[in-house]
Amino acid sequence: MLRDSVEEGTFEHLFFTAPAKGETDRMLRAARRLLDAGRQLRREARGGAGAEARTLTPVERTLTTLTAASVRVLEEILTLARLNRGRVFPSYDYLADATSLGRATIARSLRILESVGFLVRQRRFKRVEGDGPGPRYAQTSNVYRAFLPDRLVRYLPRWMRPAPLPDDVVQREADRQEELAIMRTRLPERERHKAMEQGALAKILARLEAALDRQDIGTERESQNHPEPLTQSYIKRTNRVGLDGQQAKIRG
Repeated sequence: MLRDSVEEGTFEHLFFTAPAKGETDRMLRAARRLLDAGRQLRREARGGAGAEARTLTPVERTLTTLTAASVRVLEEILTLARLNRGRVFPSYDYLADATSLGRATIARSLRILESVGFLVRQRRFKRVEGDGPGPRYAQTSNVYRAFLPDRLVRYLPRWMRPAPLPDDVVQREADRQEELAIMRTRLPERERHKAMEQGALAKILARLEAALDRQDIGTERESQNHPEPLTQSYIKRTNRVGLDGQQAKIRG
């Protein structure tokens, strides 16, 4: 079972979201424009023809990794999201057949889309029947959600960017953020960490974390059927300290 996998059927209702009308088309047009922007950034980084080479920011360097193949893979994922109301879990073989790309190219394209921020991928596993004691698990297909990262909007043409907000709206939002920052300082550490999460990805991860917490509770209940003592458990340590104290009193 691969690392960071989650049991199938425990979180999908929180992970999948049906895209709004026209959202997938807008995202694909933005990805194609950003592919051109990445190519332009690579030329600026190389310099030449009398122009000095420009040092790219970390976001710009990530954008230069975007390829035509990765945009084609994103197009197929967006098509599945539109047709299946956001429920996207194709196999590598399906994506390879649909895009006429090799499996290695599919794997590389998915990594690029994740690093750029267009895609969130979650591995899954499922329980299977097997001989011997204890449960058996098998890796199953991944699930995907597509996004248009806010940090890349500035590299889109002006006509594709959202209209700027009025000054009074911007000021009210700044005042609200300042009040929220003051409120966060008064929260416990765990609650403060959650309150600072922002964006669509953070919301999905928070929901997924809640689903995993519920899964951990179920696993703990199952483990009570075959409990095993922990050599370094808190209960054993405290019992040992109490026993040593009683023996010291007897000797005294």
